[in-house]
Amino acid sequence: MMLFPPQEMMDAVHGGPISSSDHAAIGAHFRDLVLKRGALAPSDAILDIGCGCGRFAQQLTPQHRGAYDGLDIVLPMVEWCRKNISASHPNFSFHHADLANTLYKGGRGDAAAYTFPFTDRQFDVVVAFSVFTHLVPASAARYAAEIARVLRPGGRALMTFYLTGHGHPTLELPHPLGRCRVAQADNPEAVIGYELDDATTLIERAGLHMKQISFGNWAQHSDGWTYQDAILAVRPMTLRYRAARIAGRLLQRSAVSRST
Repeated sequence: MMLFPPQEMMDAVHGGPISSSDHAAIGAHFRDLVLKRGALAPSDAILDIGCGCGRFAQQLTPQHRGAYDGLDIVLPMVEWCRKNISASHPNFSFHHADLANTLYKGGRGDAAAYTFPFTDRQFDVVVAFSVFTHLVPASAARYAAEIARVLRPGGRALMTFYLTGHGHPTLELPHPLGRCRVAQADNPEAVIGYELDDATTLIERAGLHMKQISFGNWAQHSDGWTYQDAILAVRPMTLRYRAARIAGRLLQRSAVSRST
């Protein structure tokens, strides 16, 4: 039986009152999206940026055998996940990022200078649901660069944005912030939208290759993968890395054939 976080945590993650059944359904939707679009394998190492109170992680625990690391700036949510998810699933780890944000109060660090607490090329898949929708440009550029750093060559990143200038948005972003648009002038990281060209630029400058874009249901695109706009990017393989992988596979096949 699934153990649900406190109601105030679920409401905070979803931006308003939500039932436990809807909380679980959204987590399951993200799980299915990552399995399909991110090509997540059961043994892959995955980083979940903005893991919140574990809505995605809890849906992943039954089948995922690889390392899962969740990162969030809200300490009580991280602590809840450690107590209620990591305790029974030791391959699931949760980390607190002590960062300031105009929406989530109390943090101290600067997201624009933050280094993820992980090594280079540690992950096969990185997901960031409703993260870039709460990051001003300098912080967003830093996060994109860190995603590229911790991804292995050939690794996939699935990120969501509010991409302005397309469709018929159901969410108002009336205030300009440079080239961005925000919902609240005095709280810019409550909700922020990027022009597609700017989102593409910050991702590609980080060293990632844009693979696919799905415009979301928020702008009334009925065929969108999810509510927000989703971007799938990959870290390109170098020729040297690709050659090493091929050589490794050939050695494995040779070892198997000798043993049979």
